[in-house]
Parts: sequence; C-alpha cells; structure tokens
Amino acid sequence: MIDFASRIAKLDAVSLDKEFLSFFKRELTGLLGAFTKEELLMKLTPEVTLLIKFLVWKFTTFSSGSTIGQRLLGVKYASIPGKLKLLFLLEGVIPYVIERLQTIPQLPVERIRQPLKRVEGVLKLLRIFNFCAFLIQNRYPTLATRVLKLPIVPVHRRFNVDAGYSYQIRELLWHQFAVMSDI
Repeated sequence: MIDFASRIAKLDAVSLDKEFLSFFKRELTGLLGAFTKEELLMKLTPEVTLLIKFLVWKFTTFSSGSTIGQRLLGVKYASIPGKLKLLFLLEGVIPYVIERLQTIPQLPVERIRQPLKRVEGVLKLLRIFNFCAFLIQNRYPTLATRVLKLPIVPVHRRFNVDAGYSYQIRELLWHQFAVMSDI
C-alpha cells in the first residue's frame, strides 16, 4: 500500500477552501445586506467571517477530519486528537483578533499598528519559506499545518495507478521544480 497524497491535491484543496469561504461570505453578506444597514454590516464583517469559518469548520473539519476542498480531492488531515481545534485557532481566531485590533478606535493606533505590520511581514516571509519547503518535501501546504505538524493523507490507503496523463505531467513538473530548487 502506498500512502501518498500529491502536492497538487493538497494545494488545490487549500485554494478550493478559500474560494468556498469567499463565496459563502459573499452570499451571506448579500443576504444580510438586505436586512441591515451597510455601515453596520461593514463594522461586523470580521465577526461574519469568523462565524462562517466556524460553521464551515464545525460541520466539515471537526466532524469528518477534512475540509470541503480536501473531501472533493480525496485527502484529509491525519487523525491527531486536539490538533484540529488548534488549527481553527491558528487559521480562524487569530486572523480575526488581528483584524479586530486594527479597527478598534480606543486603542493607541501607532503603538499597535507598527508591531502588527512587523508580525504580518514576518508571517509573509514564513509562508514563503513554508511554500518552498512544501515544494521540496510535500508535507505541509500551509504554515499552520507545519506549526502543528498536521500531515494531510489520502482518504483511501491505496493509490490509484490509473492516473490521467495530465496528472502525471503535473506531478513530474512539481518533482522537477522541487529537484531544481534543492540545488
């Protein structure tokens, strides 16, 4: 048995999840916009985003161990107890807190904004390093999964050998890119 989940499936799952969340947010914002004032809706955008992330994570990741994109592509998080809650904390709650801190009017703006900009810059740099390491190692597609050491594995333990031609070409290109970046 081969326990292999391709880079393409992992990256496509991440992008599908982002697209799904943005679609759901856009639809819910449009629905709420019909019943509330636009300025109130703009103030509550971070909370709406957090609520959407929580509902999607609760009914997909917490219950089945895989996000919507992962389920569509046949991969899931390895079952490691407690780490999925920490993953939601890193990918859902912390971005909400950072976004909310930037919009609170009572806080001294410059004292908070400068350290937040530095932290965001460091996080961007770490994401780039993580992406390069992911291309080489094929382990953790996001920084949060690397921090938690939460691997993504295939749903079925068997690897389907009957892969399509385009799939094989993409895997060869990923492998070649990883080999070239290792020089």
